[in-house]
Amino acid sequence: MADASTLDLVGVRPALLDQAALELRFDKLNSHTWDDYIPPPMGPGETETFQRQLNDLAGVEPDGSPRLRLVWAPDYEEWNVHHKRMLPPQWAFWKAVRDGVEPECEGSLILRPKWRYVAAPRYAILGRIAPESRWGDTRDRTFHEADGTSVEEVEQPVAWKMLMMIWTQSDQVIGNTHLCCIQRAHDHGTRCFGEFRKPDNLDLKWIAGKLAISKKIFEAAPHERLTAKDRANVASGRADELAREQEARDREADYIGQREDKDDWYKRPNDSVKGKFSIPGV
Repeated sequence: MADASTLDLVGVRPALLDQAALELRFDKLNSHTWDDYIPPPMGPGETETFQRQLNDLAGVEPDGSPRLRLVWAPDYEEWNVHHKRMLPPQWAFWKAVRDGVEPECEGSLILRPKWRYVAAPRYAILGRIAPESRWGDTRDRTFHEADGTSVEEVEQPVAWKMLMMIWTQSDQVIGNTHLCCIQRAHDHGTRCFGEFRKPDNLDLKWIAGKLAISKKIFEAAPHERLTAKDRANVASGRADELAREQEARDREADYIGQREDKDDWYKRPNDSVKGKFSIPGV
């Protein structure tokens, strides 16, 4: 017959261990001591579901590729002009970790330090930049100064811009900086990446709001090249002013809507104007 300790191990401990493992995992994600790759916490199904919701909001290109893209920063790389290879993007870069040595060049006996580049374990949403909307030359050119004859060009077929990183930061803000960022810079001298959280419906709502504002102040859609009028508004700062005005109007509309929802006057069952405002369910 099993004793109490055996029953405890069989019936209770696994649940506690699972919870402890979950808490330990989130402690690792929030530790800001990352020195290696961390796999994405969301599974493929959960990631694909959120990506489909992004596609529903922003649409897709004619070939089906997304205009907005959810990425796990440690899995995402961009072309690094200095190192001439794909590396973690600057917006998610955490640190370089010494990882042995390597030949200075093929066949060389001279060794140099080898580095592993670590990205912060956070999700981010990227926006696609169409080739016709890029500013400047997107080619990465390298000229050898000795005789100027060697040229390397790398054209990136698809360019992305980071729109938002997904994390939780302190509510208290000093100036324009979150308190958690100030404390981390002061105590550790490192950049703050907040606390980990998964993308959720509030992120989708925020994006939908931004897309709605963009539709009202720009003639071009977010994935299209700006018109001459749009570019003039951006250059003059008028676009920012219009965005602030629209956000203020939206906040006022939300406030009025919330007051109406809470006003019992609309819900009196015997009122002679019942139905006048077409409020469902009253």
